[in-house]
Amino acid sequence: GLETVGVIGQAGGEEELVMVHRPLSPVAEGFRKLRTNLEFLAVDEALRTLMVTSPGPAEGKSMVSTNLAAAAAQAGRRVVLIEADLRNPRASEVIARSSKVGLTHALVEGSVNGKLQGTEVEGLLFLGAGEKPPNPAELLGSARMGEVLDRLLESVDLIVIDSAPMLPVADSVALSRRVDGVLLVVDVGRTRASAAQQAAEGLRQAGAKVVGAVLNNVPTGGGGYYNYRYYYGDEYNAYYGEDGKGGKRGRAKGLVSRVRDVLRNRR
Repeated sequence: GLETVGVIGQAGGEEELVMVHRPLSPVAEGFRKLRTNLEFLAVDEALRTLMVTSPGPAEGKSMVSTNLAAAAAQAGRRVVLIEADLRNPRASEVIARSSKVGLTHALVEGSVNGKLQGTEVEGLLFLGAGEKPPNPAELLGSARMGEVLDRLLESVDLIVIDSAPMLPVADSVALSRRVDGVLLVVDVGRTRASAAQQAAEGLRQAGAKVVGAVLNNVPTGGGGYYNYRYYYGDEYNAYYGEDGKGGKRGRAKGLVSRVRDVLRNRR
């Protein structure tokens, strides 16, 4: 089934590279724990290309992908962050880099030469979205996309891909077939359980390997700590969020439980 591999607290304000600007915050610590959990998952199976998506827009996938990439680079890995949400690129804003030249040009030309940008994090390179194409899904699912990823893997340890939301467009479904694993980001105060379930089902039907869910925008308790009792264990079996009885915590429990049920059918 679908496991919760990360819990990210409420950052407050605009999305930012918290691993650089607020490295001692509880949010940054959440990304370090996510990084460690993914490293354990990669012990038995390769996890060098990781796609980050969400059921819908504005659920925090770009902040998760950029900060996860930064956390991996800070641990000594050579990382490339790819902005693959070609319709509404946001990762470039979070990481404060240009998206004018990047992935679409690499796919057309068959080369990433001159398109990778350095960042303020040592070991982290960035490939922006590039010009908006008329056919994003076809480009992202193409053999050329696989060739670009293979070429990058010759010189880096990990590729983190910020992709489009699952439900509005087919882009992430097409791309999911080209990566080692997929992270599904759900906002505990925004994502509806039905949307998360639909996104998980779409990934299952595409044959994608979903490595787990990242709970984003999780409220913190006193002292800045998350109340993990509400997000782990048997509490997931109940769903209260949509009938008004549970609020954010009930919604988080319910949506992860229902997504887990969908993906359990893959085994």
